[in-house]
Amino acid sequence: MVLILGACLGGNGTIIGASANIIVVGMAEKRGVLISFIGFLRIAFPMMLMSIVISTGYLMIWYLHGHLPAAVVALGVGAVLAVLTKPLKNRLVRTAEKESDNEY
Repeated sequence: MVLILGACLGGNGTIIGASANIIVVGMAEKRGVLISFIGFLRIAFPMMLMSIVISTGYLMIWYLHGHLPAAVVALGVGAVLAVLTKPLKNRLVRTAEKESDNEY
């Protein structure tokens, strides 16, 4: 199970790490939303690290105490992180209008 989580979550740190990331960035560009590689990396890489840490904690709790306490802790931590990372959205996404405003 550890190998599965590492392989699945490890690719989410960069645009090219997971096929879903490539598709979403392409769809966003068609709609005028520009997502740069470095901008994506600044937000997604720490999130990937956090998800791996949470998964490791979940597996440790699951192994030591069973699946129910592990699920409760994982859902609680996930909810807290969802609330804390909501302000990061505007740092990642730039529209074409904002890009044209920055040009001279």
